[in-house]
Amino acid sequence: TLITKDMIEYIEVPAVSVKKTTLTSSQNIIGKYSNYNTMIPQGSMFFTDTLITKDELPDSALMDVAEGEVLYNFPVTMNTSYQNSIMPGTKVDIYMKATNDDHVLMVGKLLENVNVLAVKTSDGLNVFEDTSERRTPAYIFFGVSPEIHILLRKASYLRNVKNISAEIIPVPTTESYSAEPGALKLSSTYLKSFIESNTALINEDQLPDVYDPSEEQ
Repeated sequence: TLITKDMIEYIEVPAVSVKKTTLTSSQNIIGKYSNYNTMIPQGSMFFTDTLITKDELPDSALMDVAEGEVLYNFPVTMNTSYQNSIMPGTKVDIYMKATNDDHVLMVGKLLENVNVLAVKTSDGLNVFEDTSERRTPAYIFFGVSPEIHILLRKASYLRNVKNISAEIIPVPTTESYSAEPGALKLSSTYLKSFIESNTALINEDQLPDVYDPSEEQ
């Protein structure tokens, strides 16, 4: 729960009841969130271990996903993240490298202006959290439309298709620093057609009926 100004009341208490962990200034409370697995009763005082910042929330990346979009976790390494140069709030383009049935190598930009919401380790820790620990990126997270989400999933699975070798690659851009950053958009209809021609999307109404023994009389 986000703590707002209207949730706070001021009372006088004996000095002996104020501990080192007691928060006595609204500047240290407003804008924070109640810690997960924690309940703050109405009328109680605030303490340092009951509040956390937005970045410390386990699912903070989900809070930045726009309405109508879904979260995509893109696997990266130290090399493909440009030695930890891809940070939350930056824009990346998604390139695709693939070899078709005729063994022709294709390289092109599939998506542009993808906004990075979070960068996390394989353990789910935020890479750029304020810590002395050096963390290795394993995933970058961004929000996309359901249609783009399916397209990216299909592109990532193409590497398992016979005679086709495929890879999708994030590339940082300077779009993050422009006065009016552009919106996410599809860059190559040819690559989109290539992906879709070598994969299929199964709709729910196309799935065979599932046998359920409990339905037998």
